[in-house]
Amino acid sequence: MTEPLIQIRDLRTYLYTRRGVVKAVDGISFDIHEGEIVGLVGESGSGKTMTSLSILQLVPQPAGRIVGGSIMFEGEDLLTLPESRLQEIRGERISMILQDPLTALNPVYSIGNQVAEPFQFHPKEDGRGATIRNRVVEVLQRVGIPAAETRVKDFPHQFSGGMRQRVCAAIAIAPRPRLLIADEPTTALDVTIQAQFLRLLKQLQQEFNLAVLYITHDLGVVARLCNRVVVMYAGKIVETGDVTRIYKQPAHPYTQGLMQSVPRLGMKRERLFQIQGQPPDFLDLPQGCPFWPRCPQAQDVCKVEEPPVAAVGTAGTVRCWFPDLTGATQPVSSAV
Repeated sequence: MTEPLIQIRDLRTYLYTRRGVVKAVDGISFDIHEGEIVGLVGESGSGKTMTSLSILQLVPQPAGRIVGGSIMFEGEDLLTLPESRLQEIRGERISMILQDPLTALNPVYSIGNQVAEPFQFHPKEDGRGATIRNRVVEVLQRVGIPAAETRVKDFPHQFSGGMRQRVCAAIAIAPRPRLLIADEPTTALDVTIQAQFLRLLKQLQQEFNLAVLYITHDLGVVARLCNRVVVMYAGKIVETGDVTRIYKQPAHPYTQGLMQSVPRLGMKRERLFQIQGQPPDFLDLPQGCPFWPRCPQAQDVCKVEEPPVAAVGTAGTVRCWFPDLTGATQPVSSAV
């Protein structure tokens, strides 16, 4: 396999609050290769969005601070670069689609002005002026905005939710980035529009050979879209692997719980499976494995010592004292 496009090693991002230190990202490591879609999954509050913000050096200030690790991207450690160099990379080499398109877009600027910004801040050989408008129209057409020549003058409130998310995608792909981070981009969309947007994202990824970090808690979307899966819990990565192995033979009890909680057509149950308990308080994490209070397989060692990372399959890992390397679950539907 070729060298990864981005290598994240032992990344630690902490939030310093009045109540104490929140270890939002606590020593995670994973890679993304060129042309690969990696799904980052986990419950709300597990550290997924903070991971993406750490890659772009956009953690909330003044509380947020990256305290350790490295993020190697195209031969450069993003954590050691000056702000001037980071501004060159953001938007041009690494782009991001945010969760809510209504708040991501500026309501007082036209769509054309906002899509033009990447071309203005990262000018290519095509030049400026009228050429930029032509490129804006072209990229809007590419993401499926009808009548793009006239709609460049419209404002975000004049677009539907699905069309606004397409505009956000246009802004992200305009400078032809190498890595695209999509932070739950379909959460605010209905099921039909979700399917349309995912088809668009897959098409763009194949057309430009994009590497994509897709952040979500929708396991059906991951099954349909991703090549590999990274599962987070309480700021740590608990399991990684290719999507087929993760969905057919999840090794970590938390991953198994996520898979079993997905509703499946044709299966009759009185109620859906649920992982017992609540996600942990980051300011009062339990000793040992952070999942043990909710784990049906927890034993004494889980309550006192943090589990090691073990290899699973050819390229997977699991952080558990007693991983289930033979268990299997029903496949999750990829229908969206």
